[in-house]
Order: sequence, then structure tokens, then C-alpha cells
Amino acid sequence: MSQQPGEGVDRLVVGKGAAGRLAFPGEPDRAEPFQKRVERRCQDDGGAGQGEAGGLEPLEVFAHGLQLGVPDLGEALGELPVDQCGLAALGWEAAHLVGTSLGGMIAQTLAIRHPARVRTLTSVMSTPAARLGTMPKITTLKAIMRLSAMPVTGPDQAAREAVAMRKLIGSPRYPFDEKEVGDIGRRSYERNPGSPEADARQRAAVTASGDRRKALTTLRIPTLVLHGEDDPVIRLKAGRATAAAVPGARLVTYPGMGHDLPRQLWPSILEQIRALAFTQ
Repeated sequence: MSQQPGEGVDRLVVGKGAAGRLAFPGEPDRAEPFQKRVERRCQDDGGAGQGEAGGLEPLEVFAHGLQLGVPDLGEALGELPVDQCGLAALGWEAAHLVGTSLGGMIAQTLAIRHPARVRTLTSVMSTPAARLGTMPKITTLKAIMRLSAMPVTGPDQAAREAVAMRKLIGSPRYPFDEKEVGDIGRRSYERNPGSPEADARQRAAVTASGDRRKALTTLRIPTLVLHGEDDPVIRLKAGRATAAAVPGARLVTYPGMGHDLPRQLWPSILEQIRALAFTQ
């Protein structure tokens, strides 16, 4: 099997949240389950200038559509990332797609719009519809809003906020390394501090993306859905709905997992994705 870029090698595109790339900086031990057969390209949906292929990031495409008043945000989401920051710019004909949270919504839409370019689809802690499973309990929602409303003015504050947010929405069964999470928050701020306006556009983009369940029923792509049973942000019923919509999709749920990817579950999560990808 050739290992030259664009020639006969399995490829995995990972779409995550704003600090997604920084959360997986690519140490060899984390990449080991894939490194022999898979080229990895991490596309995150927050911030600018870090995409492997340059051009617009998926979130920027969303925001651009909102600013221009594009009536069909699904169209903007489904078409532009492939051409401007995705597979075409990387020179790839097709890839295995993995998306978490908003990244999962993007991956679902790309699979719907470009099924021939998606070898397998993995949707993690995501939803097939903007209003399905996306309303946290009122106490959690108020806490998220209070935390999000505090302006972040420096990397140290960003680190503290990252730790506080993980405690709020993370996995109750799995303790996390506060130093590691704080470092991710700090580096994310140093890379791109973000803005309240960007956060508002992201929330608006999710709402505008609509309901993909009917379109997902047309997919004939091997699909895996991973979801935490204790996710307070995108509840388990959203993952179940995704799996129910895609013919033949397999649902794997994790007790005690919240809206994060706890290190303790990495071996299982990676093995699930590896097994799906290597069937193709």
C-alpha cells in the first residue's frame, strides 16, 4: 500500500470543537492505533488559520452564511467545507469522517451532501436536529450561561474557565487532569481569544442547520454513533435518533460519559472508530 499523500491510503478527518485540535496535539501514543494505516487531518470548527488546507473553517462558513443571510445554512455547511477547507483542498477523493458535537453535525451534513466522498461516518455526542436533545436542564443551562458570560481577558483566566466548564459538562464518572485541561484552555486562548459575537454566530448556526433526520435515512455509508449516557449538553436521545435515522448505523453508549472525551475511554473510542474504518 502506497503511503504517498493522495495515493491509496486510508484517511481520517476529525472534526471537533473550538479547542479540538489542541486537545489532541498528536503525541505518538495517541496516534498509535491509526498511524500504520491512517493519515490524520484534524479540522476544528473554531478559530482561523489552523486548517490543514487553509481557506475557511467550517464554523467560518456557517458564520459567513449568517452574515450574508444565506437562507439554507445546510447548503452552506454542506458545500463550502469540502471545496474550501476539506477533502478537495487536501487532494483526497474520500475519507473516513469523525465529528464530535458541532463537528458531528458538520460530518453528518457532508455525508448527506457528498456521500461518495465519505467512506465511513462516526458521529460523537452530536445530534441530527438542532432542537433534538440540545436543551440542558435549566440548572445546567444557567450555570453554562453564567460561566460563558464572564469575559475572558487572558490565558490564565481561559485556563480556569476551561477547567470550570469541564467540571460542569464533563464526565461525572471519570476524573480529569485539571492541569492538562487548563493548558488546553490557555493555548486555545493564545491561538485565538474568540469573541462573544463568534459564540453567538455558532449558536445561531446550529439552530439554522435544521433537521437532518429525513436526509440521513438516504445514507448507505457505514456509520457509528458514540454518545455519553450522562451528556448534559446534547442528551443521549439525540445520539439514539442519529443511529435510528441512518440505515444500519451502530450505536455505542458510555455510562458516566458527559460532553467530553475522557482519557479513560480513549482506548475504547479509538478501537470503535478503527474497527469501522478498517472494514472499508
